[in-house]
Amino acid sequence: MKYLILFMLLFIFTACDNPQKKYVSIDIDNEVSDDADNDFDADIETDSDTSEVNSEFLTVIRVRKDLEFPKNESRFIVQKAELDMDSLKVERTLNNMDTSFSMHKDDVVSIRNILNAEFEKNGCSVCEKGAENYLEFVLKSEEVCCVTDALEIEELDRFMIIPIHSMLWPFSPQNDPHPVGHTTLNIQRYSDNYGEAYFHQGVDIVKDEPVDIFNPYDGRVTETGYYRTEETGGESPYYFQVVVKTVNGLQFQFHHTDTESVPEEIYNIEGSDTILKAGSNTGKIVFWPTPDSFSGKFFHHVHFNVLNEKGIKLNPLELMIPQNDKTPPVIDEMFLIDADRTKTLSNDGIAEKFHVVIKAEDLVENDPWPNPPRYSDVQITDAEGAVVYQHAGYDAIVMLSANELDFVCEYYLCEMSGSQYSKGDYSNREFYIVTTAFDREGEQTEAISNELFYEGQYSIRATSCDESDNCSEKYLNISF
Repeated sequence: MKYLILFMLLFIFTACDNPQKKYVSIDIDNEVSDDADNDFDADIETDSDTSEVNSEFLTVIRVRKDLEFPKNESRFIVQKAELDMDSLKVERTLNNMDTSFSMHKDDVVSIRNILNAEFEKNGCSVCEKGAENYLEFVLKSEEVCCVTDALEIEELDRFMIIPIHSMLWPFSPQNDPHPVGHTTLNIQRYSDNYGEAYFHQGVDIVKDEPVDIFNPYDGRVTETGYYRTEETGGESPYYFQVVVKTVNGLQFQFHHTDTESVPEEIYNIEGSDTILKAGSNTGKIVFWPTPDSFSGKFFHHVHFNVLNEKGIKLNPLELMIPQNDKTPPVIDEMFLIDADRTKTLSNDGIAEKFHVVIKAEDLVENDPWPNPPRYSDVQITDAEGAVVYQHAGYDAIVMLSANELDFVCEYYLCEMSGSQYSKGDYSNREFYIVTTAFDREGEQTEAISNELFYEGQYSIRATSCDESDNCSEKYLNISF
């Protein structure tokens, strides 16, 4: 009898569904094209109970170089990612900016399975020396092997690499861009105190009405809940978020989610190993009661943040499918200020260190909201036209700091000599950018020394470019 009871118990347990399903099934009315870069139909099944990911593979190394803009062969995005198969750590850089992360155990198992299939099929292929774009793995025997199959590289990139201008958008249709009301660089100031000004640090994607939000990339729901509770005095319905950690080590925050609209499945898988697929519904944007003077409509939007593991926010527009934009920024003004930002300087007879300030804005085609350009460069030429000074300004791929309050009034000219300059709210947007305050990678730079120039006539050229690499120029004649 006891053997019969044991047999029946064994039958019951083995017949039950596995409670740790890999994917949540959420029905959505959302069309995504079959050829979208992040439409993951061919998912690799893994054993979520696997506690051992050690194998004969030691590390996986991916180096990828992407041309950022099709018509500008001088601008590349270079990523290097190295996964330690035992520790699950990925050391990764994006144009020298740290985007390292700890990979989920199940995802390392998926990578191991891909490499096993590659190794069984092709053995250890030798990588070409000096290649700018390669994916290799190192065996514990220290033998270095190359992955050459394009489909396998694409599948591995899903876990290893940050997409550049290819990720889906959080609204339907996800393979088309949508209107953007604020970018990462916008100055936000809703009081008289510049000490409360902050960088927007995400993108506001605007819709005419509260609509469904869709996850742009495979990941796991790590959090749902209210944020900014101290500023709002409690749990405000306007400040609720769904947070997803993607399989490639990013964190998505969908701010201004309507708490009543979040599917039950999202709560059920929160904090679990279950993957929320790209294209899955995460709720609706909340009804936003504040109109803005630029569109004349209510500002219904999702504030979409993309963070690395250290909390530094990336520029989502760098990741997503590009906007349809052929309109260059406009530079309205250019002038000089002293190194301490206490006064404007005359353009003639410059006798002290100086910064270059521009007032600039950018409009995306058919969108009503003025936003700052993505970056601005400065070049100074002498009377014969020879370039004697160049400064590549901060390029907003990754934000300057995890703290949104940091460096706002170093990047922008805020106050000087009793006057207020940069503004950013629902009615006023004026962007006075100190173009020489930071270098391309976000390091602070000193004012330009007048001692670098001989006495004579010179010309400053400021160039401002937007997210689609539309650029405009403005000139200012100066003398020393």
